[in-house]
Amino acid sequence: MEQLIHQYEPLIQSLAYRFGNENNRDDVMQEARMGLLEAAHRFKPENGHLGAYVKKMAWGKAMKFRNRENRYNVRHPHPMVTDENGAEISLLDLIPAEEEAFSYEDRQALHDLLSSLSIPERVVIHQFYFLGLGLKEMAICNKESLETVRSRKKRVILKLRKTLEK
Repeated sequence: MEQLIHQYEPLIQSLAYRFGNENNRDDVMQEARMGLLEAAHRFKPENGHLGAYVKKMAWGKAMKFRNRENRYNVRHPHPMVTDENGAEISLLDLIPAEEEAFSYEDRQALHDLLSSLSIPERVVIHQFYFLGLGLKEMAICNKESLETVRSRKKRVILKLRKTLEK
């Protein structure tokens, strides 16, 4: 096994630079090594050449890791959690003070309504209404397609309307 890992170490390093960044290259390398070991155990000679199979498995594990990281970053965006100083913020802090626009009951109802949304749904509301980002900016920020952001925004608004009509 050690000889196999040593033989494919250049591939593993290239995958780490292709799919990782300076913060997670070691994690990508570890995933690629796990794919390499899994391939060695699952390989059947009648299916072709070991080298091609190993490369495909290592590549797949590295891509899966990158995609999993991207999904996590979309679900847990930084603007929803902290302010510009890095301090945690509550949704209640984003709602204007009572004397500005809402009574305490209205603020609490709005807070409860926003808290009922999933994190990706809150991201849409926060970025669009509180930060004033456009759909294109949101798509870039969240590393998603414009159509994904557009449809999510539409779904969230419909969900809020249905909840408010009850």
